[in-house]
Amino acid sequence: MILSEREMQVTDWYNQNGELWAGQRKKISEPSFWAAEYEYFRRLKNQGSLLEIGSGSGREATEWTQMGFEYTGIDTSMVLIKIAQQNEPAGRYFHTSVYDMPFAPSSFDAFSSWALLPHIPKERIGLALDAIRKVLKPGGLGFIAMREGEGEKQESKTGRWFSYYLQAEFEELLKTHGFDIIHQGRKPSRADLAWLTFCVRNHRAKS
Repeated sequence: MILSEREMQVTDWYNQNGELWAGQRKKISEPSFWAAEYEYFRRLKNQGSLLEIGSGSGREATEWTQMGFEYTGIDTSMVLIKIAQQNEPAGRYFHTSVYDMPFAPSSFDAFSSWALLPHIPKERIGLALDAIRKVLKPGGLGFIAMREGEGEKQESKTGRWFSYYLQAEFEELLKTHGFDIIHQGRKPSRADLAWLTFCVRNHRAKS
């Protein structure tokens, strides 16, 4: 499936600015912003194969592998893939979109995404959730974080596009696309940004 113009614009930005972006993230990596959420997730599922939708610089890859997961990450930016491979060589990485993942159905015990899904246009988020659910095992767990707000906006500083959701809005999307919500929360990041967090389970029953 071809990336939309907006998704290509975001990918191009990371290809052009990936080194600088990754360096800035490294400076603020301790402690992890998601430490409490990852610990909650680990208590539910502490081993197995995990797929990250948006591997970015590989910072989260290190956290997941240290927790005992067999890590696989995907990203649309080849620059970020190369950075992640350097930062966490224990992981597997694939240069692909969420729509065209080269994995067999029910390949993963768990997944995580907070970096890539917020960039997905709202008209395509259902396709992305269906693709994730397809490669997730029945009963598999996931951690998702989305930006809180309304509509879709382009950052004036970077030109990157983001989609924003109200809690009830994204809850309904998750349920419509076959996920049970185990836990949810809200996490402020800065004065103008808060994240909606969801721990989910693939509702698909075993055949």
